[in-house]
Amino acid sequence: MFTVADILAHQGCQPDLPHMLIKLALESEIESSDYLPLILRLRPYYDHIPSKPGFLLPIRAAWGHAPPNALLLAMIEVELDPSEASRARLRTLFRDYFQAHYPRLPLLAHPEMERKCNSPDSRPSSDVGFAVKEWYTQILIGAEALFCDHCDHPLIPYFGRTNDLYFCSNPACDSPNQGRVRYHNHCWSCHSTIDSEYHLRCSRCGWYVCRTCGKCKQGCAETQATAPRSTGSPRPITQIAAVTTPSPRSFIDLYQHVVKTYQSPPTSRGAWVRMSLDRGRKILTSQNELDRYLFLYGGHHYYKLIDALAAARLEHIGRCTIIDWGCGQGTASHVLLDELAARSLRPPLDRMVLIEPSRVALDLAADRVRTHRNFPTGCTIITINAGLDDVDIAQAVDPASTAYLHLFSNILDIDTFSLHRLVERISQACYGRNTFLCTGPNYYGARQRTDAFCEHLRSGRVVHHESRDDRTIEADIYYVKKRKFVRDLITRYHRILDVEITDQMCERQRSAPLSRQRQPAAPRSLS
Repeated sequence: MFTVADILAHQGCQPDLPHMLIKLALESEIESSDYLPLILRLRPYYDHIPSKPGFLLPIRAAWGHAPPNALLLAMIEVELDPSEASRARLRTLFRDYFQAHYPRLPLLAHPEMERKCNSPDSRPSSDVGFAVKEWYTQILIGAEALFCDHCDHPLIPYFGRTNDLYFCSNPACDSPNQGRVRYHNHCWSCHSTIDSEYHLRCSRCGWYVCRTCGKCKQGCAETQATAPRSTGSPRPITQIAAVTTPSPRSFIDLYQHVVKTYQSPPTSRGAWVRMSLDRGRKILTSQNELDRYLFLYGGHHYYKLIDALAAARLEHIGRCTIIDWGCGQGTASHVLLDELAARSLRPPLDRMVLIEPSRVALDLAADRVRTHRNFPTGCTIITINAGLDDVDIAQAVDPASTAYLHLFSNILDIDTFSLHRLVERISQACYGRNTFLCTGPNYYGARQRTDAFCEHLRSGRVVHHESRDDRTIEADIYYVKKRKFVRDLITRYHRILDVEITDQMCERQRSAPLSRQRQPAAPRSLS
């Protein structure tokens, strides 16, 4: 009998090879990491099988009980008979497998997948192996549109007649769109992102119309029209122009430098991208990880911050203290200083407080802020190496300060710290005018935590100004797979809150016991 190794190594023309694989799958346990390489290896044989029903009989007979290697058998069945019933069975089994093994999928652990996920592939879009490979590559490069806007679970392949359709992997998702198929791909002409949530369909050919170049289906009579007729009701989008001439030492200049450095490393590009950052949630411990993070997410964070700062009324900022919560490598503070410089604003900042649990990221943030061309003379940088639950902010701020700007960039959606305790800390230390700029992803859990934080802050206080925005941003982002900058979609949610925290309120809350007592982290002052 053939073994898995025999099938993967076989080079000649063996028409009976699929039959031997089916027999092997029905009688022996096969490692799930071999499923996809086997499917990809046998793809050329399927179109030349003389009697496909004969191959399918043992598979369909096995569905009466729980066969071993059920997912592999379902993949083979769809290749031989791409009917809707076969695809529905594959969708169910793939989602069950995904739920059992996420976030680490043994299905994709075979070393052969390293090469296949990084090399061009001309297989037809109906190929199951091709669909999984394309989806996995998109997940790895952090495509935000492939995560559910409501529950933040990954969208997984629909396994329809094209590999560009996805559905939410969470069967308990209570989104009103649950069960609806989502189309996600890129424009054939300019490679900008195309997504059914945000793009209109052409009324003539039915393809989605690219917002960047105006193209729909190649050859469609409407393609060259400046405003193609279209149908549908997509989500609103905010467009941000490309930054073509960044200033020296600006954040966008830093981002473009990292992209230029890491876009084509020799031989190790795939392994480099695959080193897990836990979708940006990991506490980074090396310069290499910091650069990877900036490479994958720097552009997204930059455009979210730029759009939020445009609504933050920076021209009203006077003497104040800046507090960057969960600052990472200083992205929010860096972009803030860039934006102040772009508007020719130089407010007399008293202190900049940087809070971050990663020591290597914190040191880098302090260095980038201190050496920024718009860093105010006489401003003191305070660094606190701690998580948000362990910070005693009262030790870092100047008691004489009466104005604060709090930066929360892509941190409130992290559920490893207490929002209630954080509000208590702020209320007990930062009295006076407090402006909170909160920006992050736009899925249900992230919005819920951001709203809960802001509602805690505004409860019983004078609110001078507030705004919110959840429109998707369309901007130029480096596309790892195509190795070029393209027009991409960035989902976001921001809230800006300007409130007055009185000294009397702080005194009352100082006398109230905290929900949990911890030893606070000591701040460090940098000259």
